[in-house]
Amino acid sequence: MNTRTHLATLLRLFAMAIISSLCMVTSTYAASAQVPAKRVVILIRHAEKDSTVKGDNPPLTKVGKERAQDFAATVKKILAETGVQPIQTIYVTNTERTKQTAAPLAAALKITPTLISIDTAEATATLKASTASCVYIGHSNTVPQIVQSLTGEEIPPIEDYEHNKLFVLTYEGRRKSLSMEVYGAPSVKPRK
Repeated sequence: MNTRTHLATLLRLFAMAIISSLCMVTSTYAASAQVPAKRVVILIRHAEKDSTVKGDNPPLTKVGKERAQDFAATVKKILAETGVQPIQTIYVTNTERTKQTAAPLAAALKITPTLISIDTAEATATLKASTASCVYIGHSNTVPQIVQSLTGEEIPPIEDYEHNKLFVLTYEGRRKSLSMEVYGAPSVKPRK
């Protein structure tokens, strides 16, 4: 092999090595630059509690248990319609009413609910750190504060009789959007 042929072969090999390296760098960069999957954080107040039970940890009423079933169906519908990541975690406070509200959804998704602090700052930090779709079931005094902390949007207070509001915070890449929906039977304001 003469010097010219040898040099041409070396140049071809060198060029192929550079092209191969560039392809690997490009594919690695493209994989790392992919937009994260679309996910949601769904927040609700627990369903109707039984106020006739003494103590500070009442269970749900029959209507509340029906609403919990409606919530499970609504979450499945939201996931199907929006094409977001499946729910990975269901957060509940340490009360019977939040646990019972979560029960039908947890059973359908085969997820054991995770206890979360009733402290809104701690709960907000947990939800902000989540990288997967999740559900938060809280209380009339925690849900609005957490929604505001997560979005910067002020929402009206949840009245004592309101149990059908559902907040859906959708993350798509760096964008987030908030929607408020109602589910189940209408909440009826009591007569005075």
